[in-house]
Amino acid sequence: MNIIQRPATEISATSNYQSVFPYYTQAASTSILEDIIRLVQLLLALLLLGVASVLWFWTISFQTGRQFRHWFDSEDRSLPEVIYKLGEIFLFPIVALANWSRRAVKKIWGIELKLISESKPPQRCSDLFKSNTSEGSASA
Repeated sequence: MNIIQRPATEISATSNYQSVFPYYTQAASTSILEDIIRLVQLLLALLLLGVASVLWFWTISFQTGRQFRHWFDSEDRSLPEVIYKLGEIFLFPIVALANWSRRAVKKIWGIELKLISESKPPQRCSDLFKSNTSEGSASA
């Protein structure tokens, strides 16, 4: 019992000092309103991040799907070509994000990052369908 009683006495003695009491009352009176405002700001920022993420993903998906359909309908494709192209399509958002972050780091801090291999990655969705069209027909 003495082990618990001693820290409890010290905490109560510390919190009862007259010099600390005004800070506690000031923090208690203003922090609830400020906390509610901060919570609303956080929820709004998360909502906007979610909307922006959905729109970004939807835009990339729509463009890629349209270009894949055009690429697929342009000539007869083999199953390995289609599977390879679908793999590129699913990885494109990750590659685009890596390219964007690499450019941002270089612009802001001047540091060159080697995130992707030395071969030039596609910069846009349309580059996915231009780069391998000649390779796919040569391998078929």
